[in-house]
Amino acid sequence: MLARTCCADSTTAWAPRSGPLTRRVLGTGHRMPAAIQLAWQRAAQRIPALETALGARRPRPVPPGGDPEAEELPQAVLLGSAAQEARWIGHAILERHLLQGVALQDIAVIVRSSDRLQSLQRHLTALGVPVTTSAAETPVRDESAVRPLLSALRLIVAERSAAQHDQELEREQPDPESLRSDAPEAPRASETGEGTAQSSAVLEAHEAVELLSSRIGGASAMDLRRLRQRLRAHELRSGGGRSSDQLLVEALLDPTVMEDAGVRAAPARRVARMLQAGRTALRADGATAETVLWALWDASGVAGRWQRTALAGGPEGQRADRDLDAVVALFGTAERFADHRPGAGPQEFLDFLEHQDLPMDTLAARAPTGASVEIMTPATAAGRGWPVVFIAGLQEGRWPNTTLRGQLLGAQRLSDAVELGVEVAAQASPATRLTEVRHDELRQFATAVSRASRELIATAVSSEEENPSEFLDIVDPWDPSLHPEAAHRARPVHTAPRPPTLRALTAELRRVLQQGTASQEQREAAAQLLHRFASSPEPVDGAAPHQWWGLLPLSSTQEVLDPQQPVPLSPSRLETIQRSPLDWYVATARAEEASDAARSVGTLVHSIAEQSPEGTGDQLAAQIHRRWRELGLPETWESDLLKERAETMLRRFAQYVIQARKDEHRRLALVEGGFQVLIHGRARDALLRGRVDRLEIDDQGRFVVVDLKTGRSAPATKDLPEHPQLLAYQAALAAGAGQAMVEEQQRGIRQSTDAEGLKPEPSEPLVLREEPLQHLPGGALLVQLGVDRVNVSTQLQDGLTEEGGVQVRELVSAAADLVAGDRFLASHTAGSNTGHGGIGCSLPEICPLCAEGRQVTE
Repeated sequence: MLARTCCADSTTAWAPRSGPLTRRVLGTGHRMPAAIQLAWQRAAQRIPALETALGARRPRPVPPGGDPEAEELPQAVLLGSAAQEARWIGHAILERHLLQGVALQDIAVIVRSSDRLQSLQRHLTALGVPVTTSAAETPVRDESAVRPLLSALRLIVAERSAAQHDQELEREQPDPESLRSDAPEAPRASETGEGTAQSSAVLEAHEAVELLSSRIGGASAMDLRRLRQRLRAHELRSGGGRSSDQLLVEALLDPTVMEDAGVRAAPARRVARMLQAGRTALRADGATAETVLWALWDASGVAGRWQRTALAGGPEGQRADRDLDAVVALFGTAERFADHRPGAGPQEFLDFLEHQDLPMDTLAARAPTGASVEIMTPATAAGRGWPVVFIAGLQEGRWPNTTLRGQLLGAQRLSDAVELGVEVAAQASPATRLTEVRHDELRQFATAVSRASRELIATAVSSEEENPSEFLDIVDPWDPSLHPEAAHRARPVHTAPRPPTLRALTAELRRVLQQGTASQEQREAAAQLLHRFASSPEPVDGAAPHQWWGLLPLSSTQEVLDPQQPVPLSPSRLETIQRSPLDWYVATARAEEASDAARSVGTLVHSIAEQSPEGTGDQLAAQIHRRWRELGLPETWESDLLKERAETMLRRFAQYVIQARKDEHRRLALVEGGFQVLIHGRARDALLRGRVDRLEIDDQGRFVVVDLKTGRSAPATKDLPEHPQLLAYQAALAAGAGQAMVEEQQRGIRQSTDAEGLKPEPSEPLVLREEPLQHLPGGALLVQLGVDRVNVSTQLQDGLTEEGGVQVRELVSAAADLVAGDRFLASHTAGSNTGHGGIGCSLPEICPLCAEGRQVTE
């Protein structure tokens, strides 16, 4: 009888029953060649074990049947970056597959963590290497295609629960008037609009945004912005004042809102249609999670599009194929749940998914349609083997990751106290736990090493930010006995070669063709090969010149602005035009990144300052507490800090109001006044349009524009006399805009606002004439509410003089000339761009001075 060496006590237990036992140790290893087995032993010897098991750590390898020098030795390769590492692995895989005949399914890549797995999967897929990930990596409930379906199901179930709760309250507390026989019938919830209000209570604005921007919703940031603008514009035209968050939620819950507003947004209609179909399915007799989910999926209408995309192949096709697999897995889970728990409803199914400790369904590579390389973690690789194994990401601090687990709540100590007793747990020091963690990391690494049956390659990154792990030397020690060059230099850092793919070869041929350093013969040979690729029955992408970005003609040479109309300019954008006209164009085209939380807070502060221009600090603070939910921010400590900052800014504003009235002797004329002033220029006229936060009158009867700033930075004092925005405001006052805004307010003209929430300016613009200024302004003022100081900080630009009038005309005229054509200059000011990702640019992907934009513009 054979006894496992790791079960030392079993021989003693079986002896009385079976008689004398003979111990036989299997001393020859058949799975791994000698070199890989030696690498495994170097890892295994560092792990403590029972004394009787030590002999099993040194099995004899099978004698090689051929030339011992032909045996593949384990390799350790250093690369300069993670991208270089992924590219090198992709090249090595393709080289072995195409040139050495190794099947893709005989190659595996093992990484320490799931985040590195996903990154490597993206890089290898981009290189054209078919890859799959193993089971137990991503639960179905966390798949991007499944989350919107579960969110919609959770929403309609919550709606029904809220409605049932309200009905129970009505039955328990009947209205005495309703018991009278002559009392009129109470209106239904649908007639009073209470049903929509109940639904709105269970759907938050951020949840609505997640549904719209999900894989099924498909709305981009621009789509969401346009939807909000159109709903808000219709609300204001109708005399309402609800925020865009409230309108967005109502539009999804009640499709008639979009009909009334004339909104044709496909993502919003798709989500609203899904919710309506789900409600109908939930009201049906015998509704289950499977039937309601099918109604939601069928109403989404994305099945056909995803199927066509999946069949077309490519990266998008792989994404669509995974999404379809996720939806199929979700329905499989719902079907099994209904079979195991007959009569259970959708809420029970949601609870079942929510409380699963381990994923029940995953997107495993169940039956790959073709050969592919598998990427996995050591735990998934246990018990399996491949001829060729790559171990990637051997970085210091990552593998081994010796960070102690459960330090915050002491989870490991609690576990030891339960399993081993309080006294034993108390004796375990941090050093002891660190040793245990290191041994766990060694076990994972030894498992990864032992998966290779022919060839083992370990890779790591060596750069200024990252160092290779000590595990690299376990695979391939950098020792003079193995590497003679190790005696006089460190392990070399390699550069990833060009992957052996048609796409990479095409790129290299194009580079040779366009480089001036290449010889004429090389350029002719490259041109002939590219022509062959482009004219083949299956053309290679990128080989034909009409596909080259650098040679494509401009999509349009037409001027962006109407050449027959004045150039519209905003005072707040003049500084942007001076700095970089390209940034102005990006902002005007609304291609900027979506507003962050800080900007939303600033907008709310401006709104409250407009509604209560003379309010006290306590009054303004009460309003910020009352209206804070309009921002739709999550209830986190970051939101609490933003709220505290908003309250501080409003208290500074109240402090300024008192200071302006008592110390500066200025009185308020109006808030949020709009103007437009025509300024004649040399080549093009400019139409200066804008709004002022506050318009005040000083003790000499002159108008002063006050601009509230909620940012943390302020312009330097030396730059204040030439501040473009303030000069533009004063130019408008010099043209008579101050008196015009006051007269408009006195006439009581209240017009509707546009989609940006800005009231339209008067129909006839004022003109800033060439003759001496008729309306001398009293200056323009910046009130820095966001600058962290004890008292409110103000920056005053002195009143405009005749010389200043000439200066501002030249300023506005030059700005109009810069943006009036079909090309926009990109400029980096000193300190705004350092080359690291185009810091300071609104859209670095199209800026020729930024690294991201050079590949497009060059």
